[in-house]
Amino acid sequence: MKGKMILWSLILVCLACKSDPPSTETALPESPKTFQVYSKKTPHWAKNMTLMRVDLNDPEVTLASTISNLEDWHRLGISTIILTPVYAIDEEGQVVDFTKVNPNVGTFEELLDFTRTVRRKRMRTVLEWKLPLVSVDHVWRSSNPDWFIEEDSAPTRLDLKKENLRSTLIESMKFWLRAVDVDGFSCLNSKEIPNVFWQDLRPALETIRPVIMLADSDGIAQHHEICFDATKASSFDGMLDRILDQEKTVLDFQEFYQHELASQPSTYYTYHVYSPTTLVEDRDKLIASLTFLMDGATVLESSEILQNNPKFFQRLIMLRTHNRSLGHGADGGRMKFILEHPRVLAFTRVHEGQTAIVIANCSGEAQSFTLTESLRTMSDLFTGKDVRILQDQEVSLAPWQIIVLANPGIQI
Repeated sequence: MKGKMILWSLILVCLACKSDPPSTETALPESPKTFQVYSKKTPHWAKNMTLMRVDLNDPEVTLASTISNLEDWHRLGISTIILTPVYAIDEEGQVVDFTKVNPNVGTFEELLDFTRTVRRKRMRTVLEWKLPLVSVDHVWRSSNPDWFIEEDSAPTRLDLKKENLRSTLIESMKFWLRAVDVDGFSCLNSKEIPNVFWQDLRPALETIRPVIMLADSDGIAQHHEICFDATKASSFDGMLDRILDQEKTVLDFQEFYQHELASQPSTYYTYHVYSPTTLVEDRDKLIASLTFLMDGATVLESSEILQNNPKFFQRLIMLRTHNRSLGHGADGGRMKFILEHPRVLAFTRVHEGQTAIVIANCSGEAQSFTLTESLRTMSDLFTGKDVRILQDQEVSLAPWQIIVLANPGIQI
């Protein structure tokens, strides 16, 4: 009898469970993602830097010819020079020795003279660093054959699981800091390198001096946490291209940007590679302007475009240099969108009381809009005039037109 009562009790409990109505409680929102960020000794000069990449693989480009351009670049506001790999390579362009200068680039003394000339102009030098592929004739093949992954085809690959190899590579990078006073590295193929290498690298370099570290990866939060100041803005720039091609809207970009902020440490920023050689269309000028005004540093790959449009780029670079809202990462203001419009991108950036406002027509057709709040009177970057946009005032933009307002502004 007692057993039957227990059985009936269990049946009643099960029925009660089945008859419970579904819960109407809403799911709790996901908690913000947390990051463990290594406290980097980022140099003060990097907070608003503009970079010029010099391709020493171009037979017409030498260290001497680059020195002749430094004065003009410095006058325009460029602060940092990236040199493509200077170390010894084979005919296929793969590294033979990480601590020797490629004779096609120049001598060690010429490289040292270059970096010292850069320093005298209060500019900085960054070296590109390329792993994990190296030449089959690399000097370590004879001394440390176990450091290589044997493959049927050239070039060969370094086995970065080997701790003593990683330590030796770090010493090779420290060599350039000590020997020619470079100020950091721009690392290629960074996704292919184990994170333990990057984690060990940054503190080791900082025993010599604060450095700037760039990676060609995109969207890897851990790279920002453990080593790099900036990563390549491939997705960011790709989204912008799709907006300008009318494949996406500005609203899509705003959603993308908010997701980027939520998925990265607060100190993170990216760099935009800008390589056109001409500014012919209004669309070209819009892209160039946004490259300097949105979040992230700018890496220029063409000196020709500067020579043909010096005033245009000087305005953009000088505004970034002197208006703290346009600094990088935690040293600047994040973009805050002030308009919901499918074709007009409008945002403010504010930092330490300084402000930049950008309103851009991202289409080849005229657009109009009104703002829900008035903007304070500020200087127009391109006209030098004071401008104020009032609440509910209808503003019209020509195709590809961009308005840049700033406090403080600049006068050139």
